[in-house]
Amino acid sequence: DAPAAPRLGFGAGLRGFAASGTDGGEAFELSADEQSEVLRGASVRALREALSVHGATRATMPREELVALARDAGAAESDEHAERVVDALHDAGVVLRVRDDVLLRPEVLTAAVGAALGARGTAEGGGVVLTDSLRKRLSELRERVNDELKPLAAEHDEIERSAVRRARAILWTGYAGLLTQFGVFYQLTFYELSWDVMEPVSYFTGLALMIGGYTYFMTTERECTNQNVFQKIVCQRMDTLYAKQGFDVRKYGALKEQVAQLDRMLQGS
Repeated sequence: DAPAAPRLGFGAGLRGFAASGTDGGEAFELSADEQSEVLRGASVRALREALSVHGATRATMPREELVALARDAGAAESDEHAERVVDALHDAGVVLRVRDDVLLRPEVLTAAVGAALGARGTAEGGGVVLTDSLRKRLSELRERVNDELKPLAAEHDEIERSAVRRARAILWTGYAGLLTQFGVFYQLTFYELSWDVMEPVSYFTGLALMIGGYTYFMTTERECTNQNVFQKIVCQRMDTLYAKQGFDVRKYGALKEQVAQLDRMLQGS
């Protein structure tokens, strides 16, 4: 008979690990320490995935927060062990430790440093000339970040258009209200009643509008102009749509800033 192919199997909860081959089916088991290391490796992988998620919405993280995250993820058993995990992530280039902060996307900073240290001359306008390999790396990084930004940008633009439509509808409604007020006051003044009756009504109506404008200024610390009111309505509507659709504003802003930073680095070279 042909020899059986080697067989590998994991027991429930990594309690046993067996292999059988042509040597008579000799088997061995992982020790408790080895099982712990395997599980800790899986926890470290989960930690790296969590850092990728955090890196999409923020550029830095306090070192203490990363230590706590490593401990909570199961990648470390104590704060001291978590410190060693952070050092290992730093040595592996997953994060970049700078004083008491940790950069979650170190490739942006390293690319900027490389742009300065890897320069091969100075342009006439005073900009730094990048090497071809570094320019290629920066361009590839920009493409990756931009690909991640595109769907968020499309969703953001649609939310903004919807908010602008709502704001314009509200302003047109207010305009119609003013025209209606003018028609009613005109009818009452010249046909139904008289100016002697309508004069105090007009005065208090105008005073009420002034009080409303002053109240707007007190609550928003912005002058009550048509443009400011329009922008206020747009912002409020966008905030509502962000929450309703689960749009990640912080991630969108971080990615947009990274693309702008890379564009400045490439254009200034």
